[in-house]
Amino acid sequence: MDIISLVGNYAFPVVACIAMAAYLSRMNQNYREDINALNENHKNEYKEMINAINNNTQIMRELVDLIKKEDR
Repeated sequence: MDIISLVGNYAFPVVACIAMAAYLSRMNQNYREDINALNENHKNEYKEMINAINNNTQIMRELVDLIKKEDR
């Protein structure tokens, strides 16, 4: 085989594979960044929910104490 036929037969598939690998790598990186952002948002929402539950628990304790005082 001569050089021209080798380049003609194999250059496009090699370039296409390299381009596809670069594209998939970029997609994977974007996907990971999106997932990390979603995880960070979820952590913040979870902290807010824990804070709200703790506040509600404190209010419930105060109400129970108030009811117990009135029963006496």
